Amino acid sequence: MRKPLLKTLFSLSLLAPFMGSGQDKNVLESGFVNPAEQVQTSVYWYWISGNISEEGVKKDLYSMKEAGINRAFIGNIGLEGIQTPYKTVPFYSEEWWKILHAALKTATELGIEIGIFRFSIYREENNPVVGSKYQSDICYVFAKSEPFG
Repeated sequence: MRKPLLKTLFSLSLLAPFMGSGQDKNVLESGFVNPAEQVQTSVYWYWISGNISEEGVKKDLYSMKEAGINRAFIGNIGLEGIQTPYKTVPFYSEEWWKILHAALKTATELGIEIGIFRFSIYREENNPVVGSKYQSDICYVFAKSEPFG
């Protein structure tokens, strides 16, 4: 009976260095609650099947800022057969570029960095600029640019 108790105590003593102190826990927790200025909190922001609007992307960006997000990567995904009661915006159309411009301008004003990538689901006929759906994805990063227009 004495040997199992000693083995258990010995095993627990090996775990002690990994348990940390209450102070370590508080430091870690405060780092999540109030991250340092240099911490980049990033999200993937998917624009799915043209279900975007200028008002909607601005609201999204203000919500991101409020949540402490300072970097977003916009991914355009085209899925067929999605029904929506709202008007959709065709990928790379004049309206799409206008909404993207509004998103970039608003993000710049809020101090949010934006990256853009093409998701491979867009087929060639839907994507006149990039070409074949089998090409690698492209990422454009916009940082600290001055708004214009």
